[in-house]
Amino acid sequence: MEVTAVYVYPVKSCKGVKVDTAQVTELGFKYDREWMVVDKKNVCVTLRTVPTLGFIQPEISSDGTLGLNAPDMPSITVPTQTGGKTLNVKIFGLTIPAADQGDEVAQWLSQFLKEDGMRLVHYVPTCGRIADDGNDRWVSRLKSSKEWQVKFPDEYPWLIATDASLKALNASLTKEELPEGKTITMSRFRPNIVVGNTKAWEEDQWGELHVGSVNFHCVKACGRCAIPTIDPETAEFQGTTNNPIPFLTKKRDFGRGPLFGQAAVSFYTSGTVSVGDKVNVVSRRSEYEQAEDRRAPPPAWLPIRQTMWLGVGVVAAFAVALHIRQKKN
Repeated sequence: MEVTAVYVYPVKSCKGVKVDTAQVTELGFKYDREWMVVDKKNVCVTLRTVPTLGFIQPEISSDGTLGLNAPDMPSITVPTQTGGKTLNVKIFGLTIPAADQGDEVAQWLSQFLKEDGMRLVHYVPTCGRIADDGNDRWVSRLKSSKEWQVKFPDEYPWLIATDASLKALNASLTKEELPEGKTITMSRFRPNIVVGNTKAWEEDQWGELHVGSVNFHCVKACGRCAIPTIDPETAEFQGTTNNPIPFLTKKRDFGRGPLFGQAAVSFYTSGTVSVGDKVNVVSRRSEYEQAEDRRAPPPAWLPIRQTMWLGVGVVAAFAVALHIRQKKN
């Protein structure tokens, strides 16, 4: 197996940048999701609500400066501002500080997205956002007390996918589900690392991977949201055709969403991943772990119910003991 593609997504929900080599840091790939668009209420904006974000093509210059390009818009260069105005922004219910990137790019975004009040923010290292999805049972498998701080991904620093699974997905779609001339591309799923020469869905079994000079731990299969339903060419949500989600829901939904790709973390804080790097499976998940991986997280009310029944059990046991004592007397 080897790496066939590497992607970095400098601005959350905008187009990815296909690179030959990406630098590994303790927060994910360097430049990956370091910037994010927020609305006039300082709430994170994604493709789920503003699909035209997918038309914006970021680029990173040799000195790390961000550039943005979009149809019918002049290109804009955005020197990173880290010591200026700080905004308290909301991302999936969590409020964290982020560095505002100025009025010029804010006006550019508002004009292109046709939404007043849009602003660009940059990740602040002290924000304290931790990789998790509200249930840490997947991370706890690694038997480590480490908490993975992240920038602006949905959940985890890396997403790994395979060419074989994408090919199997396209081959499984009927003509009614996928019109002639259309193909579900990997860009729908926004992976960071794509692996070739595997079996379809083999990634479900992966535990630890050695990629180039770096080890990754596959934390869980990625339950997909609505983003893969968006056609990258039109920035429009698709219905029953040209849409991978109905098939994945039917064949790959085990209780917590249609699965495609593996969310991953790494204990490494440096290194690189390059196209052509060999990929070796260091460990595989047990059948139990694979089943656990697919199972939906327990509802938030479950601990309350468990506590309630524990209390009922204690009261019942006390009543029985009291009854026996009274009979003896």
